[in-house]
Amino acid sequence: MRSLQYKLNRRALETLYFSFIRPLLEYGNIVMCNGTRSDETDLENVQLAAARVVTGARRFTSHSKLYEETAWETLAQRRDKQKLILMYKIVNDIAPNYLKELLPETVQNRVRYGVRSHSKFTHIKARTNIYDDSFFPSVVRLWNSLPIETRKCESLQEFKSKINSNKDKANELFYAGGRKVNVILAKLRMGCSDLKADLYKIRVVDTPTCVCGLGYEDVFHYFFECPHYSAQRSILQTEIIPHAQFTCKTLLYGPINCPKQVKSKIYDAVIAYVKDTNRFP
Repeated sequence: MRSLQYKLNRRALETLYFSFIRPLLEYGNIVMCNGTRSDETDLENVQLAAARVVTGARRFTSHSKLYEETAWETLAQRRDKQKLILMYKIVNDIAPNYLKELLPETVQNRVRYGVRSHSKFTHIKARTNIYDDSFFPSVVRLWNSLPIETRKCESLQEFKSKINSNKDKANELFYAGGRKVNVILAKLRMGCSDLKADLYKIRVVDTPTCVCGLGYEDVFHYFFECPHYSAQRSILQTEIIPHAQFTCKTLLYGPINCPKQVKSKIYDAVIAYVKDTNRFP
């Protein structure tokens, strides 16, 4: 993927990762879910490397900012959801019967009186961490933690929708523009750009002060204060202020309560500002 980093656009790189690389990382992950922490970290590092290629981020970019930028789930989160999907199939007789025979008793079969946890499965006791992290002990804990209305979904599709209801969606504006300006804006959002304040944090430059001498060259200074870009800023304000607040969040993420067409227009104006300032050659 690195060889294609500046030959393909963001969406194509993301599709390439989802189609050819992530399936390899997740092959047999339900069976091998009790791997060592070191193995899990190694797998996660492959995904993080792919995220850096897709977004154009630097090597030491915060992992949380990478996941916020891409709206990807960690591989650990995806493993948990895939285990829950298999558990749903087992409980509802969609999977082979021999798997259901391995399930522990439900609480209602173990106690004679009514309790709120009657539909939950009995926790599987384990003497070792390896067994405790294996499929059935771990998935029973996950299953029991779900709301009862989720566990009692009538269809597999409904169950998948429930467990994915909190999943973040990628901001469509992040795919706009040419590859170069797309990477520049992603770096500005993640705090790993070529602005002096960002370079100073990783000790690439000796001072975070802008060449204009009026303050730290961070995102706010670049968009709102630096006198070198007054003309470009005036054009940007003219395009944005009639539609949304002129803030960093609006410039980098797009306005919240605006039609899609207006959001695209505002983001195009930001792209034009970045190009016209020629700050990132």
